[in-house]
Amino acid sequence: MRKILFVFFMSMLLAACGFHLRGYVDMPDHLKTIYVDPDAPFTPMQRELRSALRMSGVTVQDTAKDVYTLRLLGETYTKDLLIIGTDGLAKQEQMNLSLRYQIVPPDGEPFSEQIATTQRDLNIDENQILGQNQEERILLQEMRVDLAQQMLRRLSTVPAN
Repeated sequence: MRKILFVFFMSMLLAACGFHLRGYVDMPDHLKTIYVDPDAPFTPMQRELRSALRMSGVTVQDTAKDVYTLRLLGETYTKDLLIIGTDGLAKQEQMNLSLRYQIVPPDGEPFSEQIATTQRDLNIDENQILGQNQEERILLQEMRVDLAQQMLRRLSTVPAN
């Protein structure tokens, strides 16, 4: 009986603190249906964004008729050298991913262009080049997830038109 009460108490505590599953953003009613206008259809970033929208209960519509439009203007991926070893080889790089976008109301003036950015540090081991490439791909996917979450949080604050 104590275990049941403990589980009940903990679940109530989690519900009271506003806990949500990762990836879930409570979207306002005017953004429950949205159109995504891609800069390049079916890119990994667009797929991640569409998935995050669906997880938050948003319907992605095929046309921009009578709904808000999320206009993706461009994705930029760069790597900057952070540390060079005494042997002259790169030891650490910084991966930067940014996405320019704009929100357009159904019958209104587009909001100003915004940029969502994220970055990760990548340690380089010249003895494990194959693993290095895999680690970079994993980090890049994590960065896309992070950008999609940033955009959802920003979208959730867009006022109704």
